[in-house]
Amino acid sequence: MHFTLPRYLRTLRETFADFVYGIDAANAIRHGLQPSPRRTARNTR
Repeated sequence: MHFTLPRYLRTLRETFADFVYGIDAANAIRHGLQPSPRRTARNTR
């Protein structure tokens, strides 16, 4: 049972990342910018 919690946390984190990326993509489309500059900057760090 100890493997269900990390899997749940991983799924929750991925869902949250998709949610944040969706918001960034929507803002990018609305403003005509490249999608999610914040996420790429966070990934390069």
